[in-house]
Amino acid sequence: MPRKRTPKNTTSETTTPPEMPTASPVETPPAIPSKELNPAELLRQATATAAAEPVRAEAPPEPQSFVEKVLRERQPGIVPDPFGIAGDPEAGVRLFENRRERLMVIKFEKKPGNDVLDRMKDAGFRWNPRDQVWVHPIHPEFARRIRIEAERVYQDVRQMVRQEKGLETGQEIPF
Repeated sequence: MPRKRTPKNTTSETTTPPEMPTASPVETPPAIPSKELNPAELLRQATATAAAEPVRAEAPPEPQSFVEKVLRERQPGIVPDPFGIAGDPEAGVRLFENRRERLMVIKFEKKPGNDVLDRMKDAGFRWNPRDQVWVHPIHPEFARRIRIEAERVYQDVRQMVRQEKGLETGQEIPF
C-alpha cells in the first residue's frame, strides 16, 4: 500500500473504505450538456420528459364540513369539540359550543324563515358558509354572558321554527 506523509512527518497507510452495496439502482436524470440550448430546444426537452413521466399533482385537501369535524374529533373518553349543548330534532335546530375556536354555534337542518334569520343577526350571530352554521365568537371577558345569551337565542329561534312548522311546543333534548 502506498504510504502518505502527514503534517508531523509521520507516515500512515491510506486505505479506501469498502464500497457499500446498493439496494437498487437509482435512475439519474440525463446530464445537461455544457453548450447553451436555445429556448425552443429546452421546451422540446421539457415536454418530452413531461410526456414520458407524468407528474401527479396532489389535490388540495377539501375543507371539512361541520359534521365531519364533529365525527373526526369524537373519541372515547374525550369531550368532543364542538360540544353539543342542546338540540330539537323535530324543529331541526341544534346548539353547540366550539371551545377550540371559541365559538357558539347554532345549526339548522333546513333554512329557516326570514324572521328567524333576523333574530340571529340581531343577536350577533354571523353565517359561516363553509360549515353551513351560524356562529358567535366568545370573547374571554364576556364568555359567561355570551353563552347565556346564545342559549336564550337558541330557545327563541327553536320556538319560532316550531311555530313555522306547525309543531306544538315541545321539550328540547339536551345532548
